[in-house]
Amino acid sequence: MAANPIFKKCGCRGPVLDADGQPVLGADGKPRLRRLGSGCPQLRRAGGRWNSNHGSWHFQIEVITAPGAPRAHLTQGGIATFDKAQEAVERVRALPAIADELDDAPGVADALRADIVQRVRVALKARAPLPEVEEIRKAARLGQPVMNKLTVGEWLSEWIGSKTSLSRGTRVSYRGHIDRFLIPHLGAVPLDRLRVAHVHAMFTAIAAEAEAISAANEARREGETAWKTARKAKDRSAVRQWKTELEAMPPFRKPANAATRLRIRATLRSALSAACTQQLITVNVAALADLDPAKRPKALVWTPVHEARWRQTGEVPSAVMVWTGPQTAAFLNRARGHEFFALFHLIAFTGLRRGEAVGLRWVDLDLSARMAPAPPGAAQPAHPGHPTTGASTSSANRPRVSLTTPRPTPPAPRSVRPAPPPAPPTRHTTVSAARRAPRPRNLPQPTSTTTHPSDTTGHKAS
Repeated sequence: MAANPIFKKCGCRGPVLDADGQPVLGADGKPRLRRLGSGCPQLRRAGGRWNSNHGSWHFQIEVITAPGAPRAHLTQGGIATFDKAQEAVERVRALPAIADELDDAPGVADALRADIVQRVRVALKARAPLPEVEEIRKAARLGQPVMNKLTVGEWLSEWIGSKTSLSRGTRVSYRGHIDRFLIPHLGAVPLDRLRVAHVHAMFTAIAAEAEAISAANEARREGETAWKTARKAKDRSAVRQWKTELEAMPPFRKPANAATRLRIRATLRSALSAACTQQLITVNVAALADLDPAKRPKALVWTPVHEARWRQTGEVPSAVMVWTGPQTAAFLNRARGHEFFALFHLIAFTGLRRGEAVGLRWVDLDLSARMAPAPPGAAQPAHPGHPTTGASTSSANRPRVSLTTPRPTPPAPRSVRPAPPPAPPTRHTTVSAARRAPRPRNLPQPTSTTTHPSDTTGHKAS
């Protein structure tokens, strides 16, 4: 390496002179010009000191990567001050020297030195910040590649692929967070460069997108209401107009609300915790990111006052509205012939949640004793798996079900069934079916997954 690789030059041009000191003319009769470089007289002041207002600092370092190999030239220019150039030179010299600190075979050290030099060359060419000495030293000691830096997206894909013990539902949830949010926002960031500011910026963008999606959903909902009104009025012109506008609108989408954003952060925190365990990073920035808490909407009962206001203004008092006992009875009487009537009846008189209700099997029901155990977890046909918590097997804990209605009949054995059975209900189809089921005209529609009366199940609703 040269003793003093730092020099100053500029982009000024001057005439090319011949042996007699006369300008050399080109074919057009004009003097030929050349770059003056470090020979420009304006680089120094009259007293010999450097002129800080002219030119910029450069350096050129030669590095021997291996015995007998060509020397690598590392150069950079356009540096504002001598001190910054000196700092860059010291770091460029220190980085390849890391290979000499390891007790590896000479060939391994030479390969590491070549990789470090290539990493420095790429950074200098892109005018990007040089890698930290401790960062490269740590990677070298751990046997990690120093040239190809691991990005957040690459680590997330590697992490989710290694989580073989996850249930299918949890894996689907993690994969959705990774593909939809984490990789698009953070995937290109080097893993060891991820900061809390990156995480905050991601959640700010997700919150803004959620507001836009909610506004688009509301606009589409209003458009569909206007379209249905025009159809009832047999206004063909308005029907065509609203149909055209609805086709131009985006479909209904689910916005990432505060609770979803907390789950996204939990996924990122789990992935970064595994990276800390493998010593890829030292700080889990997801654990340091602050998010607004998710507030659950307060459940309200369809009291006469709430129902009267809803009929007058069309405004639903809360996102979670619960039927009273008489309202639930009216719904069950009207939905008696529905294919899911037995399920509605079971939920109404036991307080089972959707996942618990659709997780019941015929073998779990004791029709003779009119008893049904509450499943310990929410099972779905789309995501079969084992419950994560245990449950009491005592019959005293089983709620007794009223079967005064016609007793449901289990399906015939598969061997004598002439056609394949219909798809079993899921948590989502249960509520959709409840909303589509025939109900009295004067009965308000449930606004949440709660389809049982509050006075039967003891839910805290006001």
